[in-house]
Amino acid sequence: MSDLYLLAAISDWVGIAGLAVALTGVGFVLAQLKSNLAVARAQATIQFQAAFHKSRPARIRLQNDFPVHADVLAELAEPGTEGSFHTWRSINELSENQKEDAEAVINAINDVAQYVVDGLPLRSALQQYHTIFVRTGVLLCPYLDQRNAPRESKPQARYGYRMIDLYNAALAYHRTHPKHRGRELALTRPSANGEGTVRLLLLDAKGKGVEVHPGFPDDPETLSPPDLKEMERAVKGAERKLRR
Repeated sequence: MSDLYLLAAISDWVGIAGLAVALTGVGFVLAQLKSNLAVARAQATIQFQAAFHKSRPARIRLQNDFPVHADVLAELAEPGTEGSFHTWRSINELSENQKEDAEAVINAINDVAQYVVDGLPLRSALQQYHTIFVRTGVLLCPYLDQRNAPRESKPQARYGYRMIDLYNAALAYHRTHPKHRGRELALTRPSANGEGTVRLLLLDAKGKGVEVHPGFPDDPETLSPPDLKEMERAVKGAERKLRR
């Protein structure tokens, strides 16, 4: 009888040892997967930075020289400074070079959105470039409005919609992040009259200024204004929308 008990005990210990080995193996696999994910995210960030860097010349020209839409200027400019900015109302008024820069920047920011779709954390992109997303968005949202407007009552192909998501997320991020909340965000550029620089205040220290883009009429799920009290929800909501 004692031999049977001994055999049973040995069997139990073998089973426990096997379970321990199995659990160790699972732990190793999970650790490996976590490590691989970290490497993949790091590679995605590096690739994203390299790709976005290529648009830098166009972005610099855009922020320095691209005309401000007249409606935007009327909303944001300090009284008496309107003449310091070049303006436009219709895309037809823009030069071919200006249109090329606009579309190069829109395409670059759409590429950022694609990296988010492929797994890059949106917070990572916002940490590095949220001010760029806001400044370029202020300049280019009216351009996208006109590019996406129906022609002869016929909806046009979707263009630059993801840039709107990043622009809205960047506004929420700036207004709610402790490091940025309470800081002004402005567009500074050479004056149109050639006398020094001029400053267009986009967000004041209280977060007042430009508003989120409402989306396009033919978009079945237009963006609603994000809850500015909850940055995380705004960022995650935009991230989910981008990854659909």
